[in-house]
Order: sequence, then C-alpha cells, then structure tokens
Amino acid sequence: MYNYYQKEERFEITYISIKDGQTKKCYPRSKEKKDEQLKHCKEKGIKVLSCKKLYPFSTMKNQHNFQLINDICFNRMHDMEMGEIEYNEAEYDRLWDMKEKAEKYFCLELPVAWLPYEDLKEAKELSQMAILHRQNACIEAGRPELVAYC
Repeated sequence: MYNYYQKEERFEITYISIKDGQTKKCYPRSKEKKDEQLKHCKEKGIKVLSCKKLYPFSTMKNQHNFQLINDICFNRMHDMEMGEIEYNEAEYDRLWDMKEKAEKYFCLELPVAWLPYEDLKEAKELSQMAILHRQNACIEAGRPELVAYC
C-alpha cells in the first residue's frame, strides 16, 4: 500500500542497452524500484554506468533568478565586445560558462525538476548569486528596506 505521507524519492540509472549498445537512462521513483531495476540489470547482464539519487528543485521559484544571471552575463560580455569595459579573456570565458549554465537551468521542467546533487548544488549557487545581485542593487540605490524582498 502506498503511503501518501512518505517523502518521494527518485533515482537516475544510466546503463548501456543490450539491443543497440547506446547509453540509456531510467528513473525509478522509490528505493525498492531502484533495487529491483538494478537486480534486473545484473540478471540480464546489462552494464550499469551510474545510479544517482535525484533531489527536487523548485524551478517555479527560481526561474527568474536564472534569467537574471543570463542577462547580467550577456550584458557584461556585450560591454567587453563593444569596448565599454576592458576585455579580459578569462573573465569573458567565465561569464560565457555561467550564461550557459543559467540557460540550461532556465529550461528545466516546471514547477519542480529532479536533479542530481552536482546540478542541484550548481542551480542553488546561481540562484543565490542572483539574490545577492538584487540585494546589492537595493543597497547601492539607497533602499536597504527593499532587501527583504529580494
């Protein structure tokens, strides 16, 4: 019997298909189903590349943060290209990578995406960067009372 109060768990199993040799993924929704799937793979001789636990991430609450990071990076890169600020190749590459990550997370499914820990950590860091940017903008504008709304 399914317990509705039990916290949902999801996993990502990456394996190599026996039929065509391609890398494929499956997403069991409980520890029991994950263990069952891994047992099935072992019995059939399917090579499992990885098994990762997935964590929920609220894309509905954070999508605007990813858009802000994308916009900030784009604007700074454009300013470097136009000569308004000094061009720094290392900084430009860092901004490009950050912009790519923000675009990746902006396109996640709504309202909640399930991410492996590495991606979850990265998504939270980008969201925190956007929040800090807004807070600093409020302080610089002389409106510290608005920091609570960032």
